[in-house]
Amino acid sequence: MKEFKNYIEESNEFSQYEKNNELARIIMDYISTPDQIEEERENTELFKSYFRVKVKLRDKTKDDINKKVKFGKLKKEIEKTKSVEEFIKVYNSFKYLF
Repeated sequence: MKEFKNYIEESNEFSQYEKNNELARIIMDYISTPDQIEEERENTELFKSYFRVKVKLRDKTKDDINKKVKFGKLKKEIEKTKSVEEFIKVYNSFKYLF
């Protein structure tokens, strides 16, 4: 987790918005949850990949209200996920936003 956090904070590849964005925070909270089963911990690389590739490619133009609402829905759905499979399913249903 420390490596992941340091990568995000020290990297020049991410804007300040991306470093502070809600999706990144949710993913980081999920990864750092101490009661995760070992199998889930092994999938940290999947989350790194999603974050590095997909989130940083997000449209950086000013979002309209409709898009902000959709990102809010995505955030709520991600918060409900309990497994990597659920995360992928939710992400895929909203990936048009990126």
